[in-house]
Amino acid sequence: NNKDSIDFSLGKDILVKDLAIALEGSIGWRARRGFTESYAISVKNNGTLSDSGTLRVYHSDKVQIKSSSPKADTNTATWSQWNIPTMDFNDILNIKFDLHIDTTYHNGDTLILNAELINKNDYYIKDNYDTLIQKTTSSIDPNSIQVYSNGQDSEVHILSPSQRQLQYLIHFENTGNDTAYNITVVDTLDGRLDMASFELASHSHNITYKIVPYEFSSGSHLLKFSFNNILLPPKDTLQTMQTNNGGFFSYKIQLKNNLPIGTEITNRAYIFFDYNSAVETNTAIVRIDTTIANGIYNTKFYIYEGLYYWPVPASENLNIKNMLNEKQQLELYNIEGKKLMSLTLQQNETIQIGLEKFSAGMYFIRSLTNGEVYKLVKE
Repeated sequence: NNKDSIDFSLGKDILVKDLAIALEGSIGWRARRGFTESYAISVKNNGTLSDSGTLRVYHSDKVQIKSSSPKADTNTATWSQWNIPTMDFNDILNIKFDLHIDTTYHNGDTLILNAELINKNDYYIKDNYDTLIQKTTSSIDPNSIQVYSNGQDSEVHILSPSQRQLQYLIHFENTGNDTAYNITVVDTLDGRLDMASFELASHSHNITYKIVPYEFSSGSHLLKFSFNNILLPPKDTLQTMQTNNGGFFSYKIQLKNNLPIGTEITNRAYIFFDYNSAVETNTAIVRIDTTIANGIYNTKFYIYEGLYYWPVPASENLNIKNMLNEKQQLELYNIEGKKLMSLTLQQNETIQIGLEKFSAGMYFIRSLTNGEVYKLVKE
């Protein structure tokens, strides 16, 4: 008799439209040449009003879309498009599609997928774009974990002190000789990760999860993901000709504030197929540093090997400095792959280009000198 209850309603203080997208590959930063790989995009209504839009995924003409669920409304050689139905507050729509990776790719080639949510009334356009950058390979460990942010994906990920958002992707595959009825993935999270910011992003099959404290002294937690009655067939069987023998899921989480330079956070997952012993994944590493081989990432500027440009995101003007010890030729492209301008910078030269005539969205700077591609967001 010591219990009481109260009923209350949730109201909308601010009326905004905001759809957000997240793009993932089932095996993270790798794409196997000659194989058909699985991808997923989650569309979430983060606003307070119902909204709809159009989702478009741009890809190279050396990959072919084989299937999608729901089925794409439009397919061309270089992009596929889905009409997003009206979504209410907090609704999530998961779109899955398979791409065949042509054998004309070489090991180590870069495969870039760009996703764009087209919605003129969106309040916050930064989450209307996502990019997945993959390297083509010929063989992989089927059970793996990757960590990434800002489209950069690897086993060792280096962040600037100002970055906090991480996204982990875990892939599993049944390489046994019988159907897996239940799969459990146990992931130990470092105490320097903010558990209150945890968010399940996307998944290939129905999933449940539980978060429990692990080591009270360090603040670590256990994440237990369960795929009950998944009925995942083994590899190289008649069933896998019709369904996939693998699966994946991803989640987002933030670092705690004010972590010192040099902080290193490791993450390894343990995958249980029915009553078998755990299959350990590789270890994904996050390191906070001020300098890295490929550049410094923060919200004000990007410094890459060969190029320095700011501000990021840009609005009216973009400054670009050539960091190479030679002349550098650059090209600016929109998200549809259309070249907008060509630039030539002498050694250590800095130029400023006006962006007033460009619409808000994602753009790419391509260096013809060193072959690198750099991402730019115009507000």
